[in-house]
Amino acid sequence: MNLLLPETGLLFWMTLIFAIVFFLLAKFGFPVITGMVDKRTKKIDEALAAAKEADEILLAPDPDREGEAIAWHLSEVLKDVAKGKPVKRVTYNEITKTAVTRAVDNPGEINAARVDAQQARRILDRL
Repeated sequence: MNLLLPETGLLFWMTLIFAIVFFLLAKFGFPVITGMVDKRTKKIDEALAAAKEADEILLAPDPDREGEAIAWHLSEVLKDVAKGKPVKRVTYNEITKTAVTRAVDNPGEINAARVDAQQARRILDRL
């Protein structure tokens, strides 16, 4: 049985419930707390140093919504040293010379919808 068929109304109710949850979260200022884990600050310092020297910054975490959010958060951390430098997102699904070269030759932008989806999922997981 496919529970997501529009005629069952389930999709409508799920959408309505999510809309209500997000309305309440926004209305009452539910905080989405983010921050760096202390043991990762060395890696962040290394990324900042590398970004200062680079002409272009390519971010390549996993190609899922969590990877997209990592790329966005890292771009936020690097934005002061990246002023005037392009910050791009590269994705690949296999670690081969061909796939990585193709990804680097065709960088894209960080997908804000995927970042939002990861943040929403994170909030819902904690409710």
